[in-house]
Amino acid sequence: MKKIIKPKEFINGVISLPGDKSLAHRALILGAISSGRTKIKNFPFSKTCMYTLNCLKNLGVDIKISSGNVIINGKGIHGLSKSNKILNAGTSATTLRLLMGLLAAQNFPSKIKCTGSLKSRPMDRVINPLRKMGANIVHGENFEIFPSNFSAINYKMPIASAQVKSAIILAGLYCNDTVQIIEPIKSRDHTEHMINYFGGDIKFDANKILVGAKQNLSGKNIELACDVSNAAFFIVLATVFPKAHLILNNILVNPRRIGFINVLKKMGANIKFINQRKIYEGEWVADIEIKSARLHAIEICTQTIVDMIDEVPAFVVAALFADGTSIIKDAGELHFKESDRINCLCEEFNRIGAKIKPTDDGMIIESGFDYKFTSAFSHNDHRIAMALVIFALAIKNKLVVYDVECIADSFVTFFDYVENFF
Repeated sequence: MKKIIKPKEFINGVISLPGDKSLAHRALILGAISSGRTKIKNFPFSKTCMYTLNCLKNLGVDIKISSGNVIINGKGIHGLSKSNKILNAGTSATTLRLLMGLLAAQNFPSKIKCTGSLKSRPMDRVINPLRKMGANIVHGENFEIFPSNFSAINYKMPIASAQVKSAIILAGLYCNDTVQIIEPIKSRDHTEHMINYFGGDIKFDANKILVGAKQNLSGKNIELACDVSNAAFFIVLATVFPKAHLILNNILVNPRRIGFINVLKKMGANIKFINQRKIYEGEWVADIEIKSARLHAIEICTQTIVDMIDEVPAFVVAALFADGTSIIKDAGELHFKESDRINCLCEEFNRIGAKIKPTDDGMIIESGFDYKFTSAFSHNDHRIAMALVIFALAIKNKLVVYDVECIADSFVTFFDYVENFF
């Protein structure tokens, strides 16, 4: 499906976005293995989250959708049952990786299939530590997981990955002893905070996480903060668009998720957090006010990259409007996203007039562009598609973007906001 992006006269308004999908996946899983009822408000209903929801229903969990909320009648920590069909993770790496950790500790076999680019994304980084715990996982056409004897491990992660860490944590809930995980660089900590909110016992300090043995969780009511990764595109748009003024309500501002906002501020962006408040221990939200600003170039690397890995496509747009040459380093993980984001971002933005040079672990982005009206392609990567749309709006020129249906992976109503809220 193609979409013709038409210029806007102004960017001004107050909007509320759907819930954060990283939180949504975790809330679904923890609600499923908790005792009692869990109610999830502001659920995003993105394709990737629905893969997780449907997999859990196939594992015997009673999940209903009522008035836009998701209601889960939890089965308890040992209450899941064998699915009568192959579980479908679709294109969702979060679904596949977290469910591998959860299902590796069960007393019944499971099969999980995936589609598209997810088939070629690295999974050994999840399978290897689970096997060290005793998991019996066979990776062929599908991922087959068989019952096994499980034991705690002390695991030093070779790369920082919140999904890998979360898979180990979920498996660790079923161990008889404490599981210890050490990260090379601290990654997103949503799983740790949310398990504790559900009554679990996760201790963490700096780069070390301890998962207590034999845990039981209790259902909770949880209202998901709005997705900061999706908000990033509108934050960039309001920053580079002349005379813009935008307020985004109830945005997740976990310290491990606002690396991109911190980078934009260092570049000169006019961004303010208003009414910052805690939703539960460790998770914060705020209303974010953005006004137009002139940006200057920056170099980003190491921990900053970990804290904004999903926002790099939005950063590329910002860098094109900044004075000077921006540099991204230590971002080799981008080769293994829904697309090879380094090379695909360079290819598509250069196609429409930018000057971006790919490197092994990042890119060099020259400011400015010689816009060429043409077609651009998403490479079936939702974040590249959104970056192209925001770029077209920012330069006030028409652009045809192909294969935009992939945006529904993370942001089903994206074009409703683009077309109706400004």
